[in-house]
Amino acid sequence: MDITFTRLWTFVLLCAHVKSLNNTFKCEKLKQDTGCFDITLPFNYTTTEIATDSKDQKEIIKNLERWKALSFLPRCWEILKPLLCRVYMPKCEEGNVRLPCRSVCLLTREPCRVVEQFDSYGGWPEFLKCEAFPLENCDNLTISKNNQTTCPAPLVYTEDEESWYEGIHGCGIQCENPIFTAEEHDRIHQFIGAFGTFSILCTAFTVLTFLVGWKSQNKYPSVILFYMNACFCLTYLGFLVQFFGESRTSILCRNDNTMRLGEPVGTDSVSCIFTFFLVYYFSTAGVVWFVVLSYAWYICFQSLGTTRDDLSSKAVYFHLMSWIPPLVLTCVVISLAQVDGNSLSGICFVGYRNMEMRIYFLLAPLGINLAISGTFLTRGLLILWKLRKTNPHFLSQRSASRIKETIVRIGIFAFLAFIFVGTTFACHLYDYHNQKIWERGYRQYMKCIADATIKKGPDQCKAANRPDLGIIELHLFSLFGAGITMSAWTWTSSTLSSWKTAWDRLTGKRRYPELSHYNLIRRMRAMRKMQSTVRPAVEPIQEKSTENKITTPAPLNEESLQLQSIISDISVISDPKLLIPAKTNLKRVRLETGEPNHES
Repeated sequence: MDITFTRLWTFVLLCAHVKSLNNTFKCEKLKQDTGCFDITLPFNYTTTEIATDSKDQKEIIKNLERWKALSFLPRCWEILKPLLCRVYMPKCEEGNVRLPCRSVCLLTREPCRVVEQFDSYGGWPEFLKCEAFPLENCDNLTISKNNQTTCPAPLVYTEDEESWYEGIHGCGIQCENPIFTAEEHDRIHQFIGAFGTFSILCTAFTVLTFLVGWKSQNKYPSVILFYMNACFCLTYLGFLVQFFGESRTSILCRNDNTMRLGEPVGTDSVSCIFTFFLVYYFSTAGVVWFVVLSYAWYICFQSLGTTRDDLSSKAVYFHLMSWIPPLVLTCVVISLAQVDGNSLSGICFVGYRNMEMRIYFLLAPLGINLAISGTFLTRGLLILWKLRKTNPHFLSQRSASRIKETIVRIGIFAFLAFIFVGTTFACHLYDYHNQKIWERGYRQYMKCIADATIKKGPDQCKAANRPDLGIIELHLFSLFGAGITMSAWTWTSSTLSSWKTAWDRLTGKRRYPELSHYNLIRRMRAMRKMQSTVRPAVEPIQEKSTENKITTPAPLNEESLQLQSIISDISVISDPKLLIPAKTNLKRVRLETGEPNHES
């Protein structure tokens, strides 16, 4: 009995298969003025038996309108529209219908992936699955190119496949990030404009200060501050380029108005790569120069009171270490096409889309530089602290105050620099930790917009998970604050004196520059007087005169003489302008202060 039932069931399936091959359907006359979308049907009879979701022609027209919502996908709609017409309203002659070939159906699957992704459709219905279409005795449809060049906001039409958003062929993301409003973009834009302008003025002032007194300032370690401020000044210039004319659009947007991702691509990436070079290369070089400054200070403190290690002999190595590695990293990022635009900050940078690139090319170098510079600064400050604590009896009050001032000044400088750079590092870690969450929220937001477009309902979509604007502002403030801190080292009275001297030269007030050496003489005498105040805390017992109380100071021992040299060294490190600026003036000072002139 089981064998008989199996044979009977096989016969039924064969009959159904023969029916499908013969395409025997019930034909019915098309209603008057019935068309498929904007296509006028060149026949009079059709069938409603293929589309199983419709009972009559009225319901077919209703369901076709639901599919018409996909017309916002240019690449999908140019293939799907003729396929739907051949399935919902095919030509029927004497019960025969020729369906489209399976190959035509397969062409719709990749550009129309949204059908499977979005809730409005819930996937392909059974009669539109490619397994239901024949391999032979079928129609190869002629696909006409869709002339539509619009996509629903925030998508924009593009021919570039690299710019197509996931599952939406022919459409890419607009160059302004859609999860942030126009007001939020304007808020960050003004924030960058205000702090960026102030920061670039501070660093540019420091650079000009060094150039004004270059003869006296071109000495290590003070000249390192010049290179640091120059690097940060150019970094901030990269942020401010967006404020010149229409440069913001060319930096962030491609020619098709899509967001710049994976640059460089083509020849229209110059402005984006230019801002990336300014921001990435010079910020990385500035951090390396900070490491060099920490090392130079450590060497100076370590050699206090002894024959100082000539840092000028290492200048070549300092420059190679500060300029070459950042340049190599910059070239590698560009060669890998990992430069992305960011509409909030208005710049192009590495790792906005691929966070692994940000780890390799930003977080790792920054973390290494922070660790090295922190080590040198800590050890250098400990040397000064130990000097102040272990020699209190051989330091006058003024000398101890000088050491304390240097410790406090360098300590505050290092603390602020580490706070700002460390905060920047922490913000990058925050981005890395939340990147996947934000990407999911971004996809859900785009899905919501697509569903609203398909249903033709109101757009009430909001990104559930996105970067916090407060964290973004903190990140930018820390970046700008680091440069302001680097420039603050020159905010001294000596800087004002340098500018006053330069102004006098410019306006012609200094008609007799040969008389200016008298100011240097007074300065040298003041330094010698300061050094002579180093005395033992406990003076030996002196013989008292019965007529007047005259005491004779004790002779300086070897340790006292060494401390004199230390105080002199600290004075130069704390204020580099104490160095004699002109060689000719130095000769005159030596002659008039009684010091031997070894140059003659």
